[in-house]
Amino acid sequence: MREILRKAEKAVKDRGASYAPPSENFARIAAYWQDHFAATGRPIKITAADVAPMMILLKLARINAVHPKPGDFDNLVDIVGYALCQGQIWEKDNDSN
Repeated sequence: MREILRKAEKAVKDRGASYAPPSENFARIAAYWQDHFAATGRPIKITAADVAPMMILLKLARINAVHPKPGDFDNLVDIVGYALCQGQIWEKDNDSN
């Protein structure tokens, strides 16, 4: 189990270096998603704090797929990584208040 956390922490660090910290990257993703919904006539408010839970749901859907691969921890690593990103976003939000 520690291996999952270690891999998730590394992924968050690597992605942050490549794409920007979660608060910035997820704000950009939220803006794209929000624009998509607006363009399709279904305007809704999406924030950076919405991105991680939605991605976790995507990963859960993959885990619960018709033919899941037992022992394939990639989706679990990603879920933990998104949870870590959510924590970083909450910490940043609390620091700015």
